[in-house]
Amino acid sequence: MAPTRKGKKIEIPINKETDAVFPMGHHGDVMVCLSRNYRRLIVYKKLIHGTVLHYAAINCGDFTLQYCAAQLVQRLDDAEHMYGLLNRCQHPNILKPTDFWPWEHFDALKKHNKAEAFITYPLIDGSLLDVPMEDLFLIEKFIENDKPKCRAYGFTDEGSKDICDILSAVSYINDQLPTTINSGSTSSKYENESQGTSFPLSPLRIYNGQIYYNKMAEGQYQILFGNFYTELPNHMRDKNSRGRKAPTVDVIKRLNWEAAATFLDELLHKNMLEPNDEMKHLKDKLKKNPPANYSDLLWEPGLWTTYVKIHFLREIFWCIESDEVTRKLVLRKMDPLGIDSCMVKLGYSAGKEKSLLHSIKFLRKRVVAHQDTTYLNYKGDKNDVGECKRLVELLVQKSKADYMIELVSHIRQLGWVMESPILRSKVFKAASIS
Repeated sequence: MAPTRKGKKIEIPINKETDAVFPMGHHGDVMVCLSRNYRRLIVYKKLIHGTVLHYAAINCGDFTLQYCAAQLVQRLDDAEHMYGLLNRCQHPNILKPTDFWPWEHFDALKKHNKAEAFITYPLIDGSLLDVPMEDLFLIEKFIENDKPKCRAYGFTDEGSKDICDILSAVSYINDQLPTTINSGSTSSKYENESQGTSFPLSPLRIYNGQIYYNKMAEGQYQILFGNFYTELPNHMRDKNSRGRKAPTVDVIKRLNWEAAATFLDELLHKNMLEPNDEMKHLKDKLKKNPPANYSDLLWEPGLWTTYVKIHFLREIFWCIESDEVTRKLVLRKMDPLGIDSCMVKLGYSAGKEKSLLHSIKFLRKRVVAHQDTTYLNYKGDKNDVGECKRLVELLVQKSKADYMIELVSHIRQLGWVMESPILRSKVFKAASIS
């Protein structure tokens, strides 16, 4: 019988030569066996699908098997730095290594000795790129030029949590970087001893399948990553005060946020999804210079679920009601969102959207509340609105793709809502304690 983890069958490839140690009969190619202090690490050539991690197992001499994942790092000093770095990190979405195994061997192909190492981790399920797209995205299917296409018009609760987890971990890594040094004044590519930190000035590698998941329940995932560039390419370096090209703190921070944007691009491309304007705006924010700020990123509607948007609209109305005369006057003087065509479709007369106040009242009445009225007043195909607020919100997006981006900008400038509504959502709270 094959071993299990979390009630799931694990198919580990086993080599005939190691059947005495692994008596399961699942034969496969062993890459290397390393021994130390009555313990044995067996690393298989087979990679966990879509990742750079090998299937592996540790035998403690009594036929007890501990299954794990193993990452080959091709330079011993790089592996030592990465192992020490990951052990210092205290974030629920950053991989925690379980052991370090040096591997000195002769490379027959290149005809020289090599000093490499394996870092082992708890076994993972796979790459986040392989998760079903319906678990992460709200998807609209449509026909364009006689070709079927799909567009992501938002995240599911799980998708929002997972992307927030990634951004939270990137922010954590950026916060560990030294803050008192000026541009490029590092003592080596890895550390700045004069500042008392050994945290590397090297960017994260969180694309090409290097964000992993463990499946916790149907449609629910734990996100994990923690791989770094061990050598910073010249094109990623800025000139320091001495005129030499070197990694700088600001460059590393920007590259880490850009890597998150690249991963989101990969996730969309892998599933052949077109992003909506809100997701495009989120990606642009991640790529901007100077580097993004995590608190500002949480204000991006591209991260929000439909529930968070609805809660935000409710909060705006609570703000208006707390000082009705003054705040209505302020909103009457501000330009509308430009969603008049949607208002007409949902029973309003043309030309009713004369100010931001009218836009907000419409969203409160037709999107947030009175779903029966919305359905009955809609003048098109009733399936476009159905009985789901997600469909009504999508209808508004089709009328004005960036309406929520504009609304957020206005409300933040007014200072009425001080923190992102996603911080008060069940999704974000679940992510923060995962």
